[in-house]
Amino acid sequence: MKNLNYSGLLAAIAKLMVLATLATVLSPSLLFAQHGGHTMVVPADSPFIARTNPADDAALAAAPGGLELIFVEEVRLVKLVLRNADQEIQDIGFRYEPGAAMGFSQTLPTLSESDYYRVEWAALDGQGSLLRGRFHFSFGAEAEPPSYYLNQMPAMEHSMGSGPPIMVPADN
Repeated sequence: MKNLNYSGLLAAIAKLMVLATLATVLSPSLLFAQHGGHTMVVPADSPFIARTNPADDAALAAAPGGLELIFVEEVRLVKLVLRNADQEIQDIGFRYEPGAAMGFSQTLPTLSESDYYRVEWAALDGQGSLLRGRFHFSFGAEAEPPSYYLNQMPAMEHSMGSGPPIMVPADN
């Protein structure tokens, strides 16, 4: 019978424990990516999305005419949802298109008054891993950044939290 080296396994378990601790502490600014029936939680400093327009937590003078998501690699955008501060889904006319791209834009209808809006997106990367993220914006002459409102709510009321939109790489 061979002697097994458990040091690698112990190191992997220690890393998972650190990630679980970070997830508990940093949960408002995390992204959840589903892979192989499991959910992986990663910190919000992931480098896989280049930018969004509007930017996360932006307080704009006027309503944006559209949404833009720019990724650092090609993905297939499978979900794009806009919710107002009351969590009501706004019809923005998003339709899934099977082609992969690095950039996506969606024209917005006229938006009604709301303290803030939340954009939720999901994409499939080249390996078929589901990547999810969200960002918030507000608009109007007296607009406060969405974090002003979100930070006043109990964590369960805004389960998607605030934080920069991010993606995670697929597990191998």
